[in-house]
Amino acid sequence: MIASIFAMVFVLGFLSATVAFTGVSGNTTTLEYSTSAQTVTISFQAQDVDSGADTDNLDNLLFTTVPVTLTSGPNNFNSASTIIGVITSLTDSTTSTQMSLTFTVPASQTLGNYLGTLILSGDEPTGAPLTPVNLGIQIKIVDTTKPVITITGSSLEYVALGGTYTNAGATATDNFDSAITVTSVSTVNTLVAGTYTVIYSAQDSNGNIAIQKTRTVVVYENFCTAGSSDTNLALAVDITNKGTGEDDEWLPLDTIEIEVEFDNNRVSTNGLYDINDLTFKLGIFDSTGKNIAGDMIWISEDAEEFEFGDVDEGDDAKHTFIFRINPAEFSADGNYDVKIKAFPSGKEATDCISQSSDLTSFGTSKYEADISINLPGDDEAVVVDKETLPLPATTQCEQKVTFSTDIWNIGDKDFEDQIMITLFNTELGVSENKTIVGDLDQGEMVQAEFTFNVPAGVEEKIHNLDIKTYYDWDADNSEYDEVSKETFNFPLTVSGNCVPPALTISASLESGGQAGESLVVKSTITNTGNEETVYTFAVSGFSDWASNAKVNNTLTLAAGQSGDIWVTLNVDKKTSGDQTFNIESYSEGELLKTQPVQVGIEGKQGLLNISGSDSLVAILIALISAIVIAIIIVLIVKASRKK
Repeated sequence: MIASIFAMVFVLGFLSATVAFTGVSGNTTTLEYSTSAQTVTISFQAQDVDSGADTDNLDNLLFTTVPVTLTSGPNNFNSASTIIGVITSLTDSTTSTQMSLTFTVPASQTLGNYLGTLILSGDEPTGAPLTPVNLGIQIKIVDTTKPVITITGSSLEYVALGGTYTNAGATATDNFDSAITVTSVSTVNTLVAGTYTVIYSAQDSNGNIAIQKTRTVVVYENFCTAGSSDTNLALAVDITNKGTGEDDEWLPLDTIEIEVEFDNNRVSTNGLYDINDLTFKLGIFDSTGKNIAGDMIWISEDAEEFEFGDVDEGDDAKHTFIFRINPAEFSADGNYDVKIKAFPSGKEATDCISQSSDLTSFGTSKYEADISINLPGDDEAVVVDKETLPLPATTQCEQKVTFSTDIWNIGDKDFEDQIMITLFNTELGVSENKTIVGDLDQGEMVQAEFTFNVPAGVEEKIHNLDIKTYYDWDADNSEYDEVSKETFNFPLTVSGNCVPPALTISASLESGGQAGESLVVKSTITNTGNEETVYTFAVSGFSDWASNAKVNNTLTLAAGQSGDIWVTLNVDKKTSGDQTFNIESYSEGELLKTQPVQVGIEGKQGLLNISGSDSLVAILIALISAIVIAIIIVLIVKASRKK
């Protein structure tokens, strides 16, 4: 390390001369303690500061104390013997070039302040000497390096609940002190499961405080009855969410797969470590310590405890736990600990293992995975359980389709009175509404069953039927406040017996189209077959938005002939937007074709669309308003005439 010090020096002359030596002020430098030699350079200048009346130049500058000795510690040291840039003369009122003096500080120099003096002297041409001037020099050696702490062993340790924790401690090294004491403060309580911290501190003899180091200690609850053993035993664990949630964030009805592999790495010459009747067991613990694993909807064999069988030395065993998250077990969001253990029959106390480094990707512990289970919002609360749909589903034209599915309330609130499930597909002419009366409380399930006929002439392909749920019934307004955010899909493959029916159906609006009024739709029927046919007609799929359907339900048409029918519906007062209904055509009691019809309904706006008692009230209000306005006008006219 090189440090520069600039000194200001004053020298008073004898007789007529007024002369001084000056430099930039400062004559102290500080060095860090070092086990290697260091070099320091002191720089300064001289100046003749005559006022100008004196014309005598200064010459014969002498530096009488070279080398300079620094003292105060037991290991004194000297400067180099030569001053670099020394001058022998100086013209009046000028400054010399820079001069310097170099010191070499020995390795491991004792800490402290080292002082010395550089004596400057000279003569005038007359031979009169100048009064010597002393330049004080100080080099301070200090230690500011902090000790370095190293934790003994691992910075993450595990101890079983109720077990004994022994602090392995830490060591510290320092550039000055050969021995440093490390102190520790521990919060570990092995009687309470949790994560704790041990803090290590150190300070050297010169007051330098080390950066603290910490050790994390996890006190875990024993899933193995006598604590886990890892002597040549190993577990590999893979947790996968096959549902809509994440691997560490589960949702109700998610399908979870937990694959566990057990390795018996022990070796003997006579099969001493062969394992008989190995058992895998899974636990899911809530915040109170209750194990709810057995309450899940289990898919894999033997639920949460599986007996694998024998595992010889050097062999492994695998099992996958598969289950669905049971909505009935969760009424609020929460955090859960998933634990796995493997042990031989009758030897859990000695050969049980419950730790896996794979679990640390789900938290801090290798003994458990931290999992959160979250409930959805209200618009995702009532859902179709897709796993209960009869898939794959296949049928033929002109066949009846009947299927059922489970409907769950997976939210965090109860829904009272009733819910409705709708099934819709335009191509198949399906528009079914299923109302289920009764409360659907949080975590409860009901079944919805649908039946419909596949028309004769539909396209042979996969037809996707849309299912939606309606809930949170508002009895005052006779409507549902919530509708499922997701449209659930039921794919139905139609293949076979699909001969197009020998008729076509078209429809057009004749009159109406407003809420609270009659709606009349004209439908043209064309017999595209080769013989005269008697058709009958029916109307379906309108009950949610209209009533009193009427249709002239018999029409006899020769081959190639067309005829018209009229459908009349009374539209409800609260209806608006696009609505659908079905025209069904039959011959000899057999359904030939279902034709969906969509109409746009204009909601009530203003007096013109108000009927019945509502209309009377509106008319009275309008009349009263008109009378009041007329009276005001009359009063204004009379007042103006008086003026």
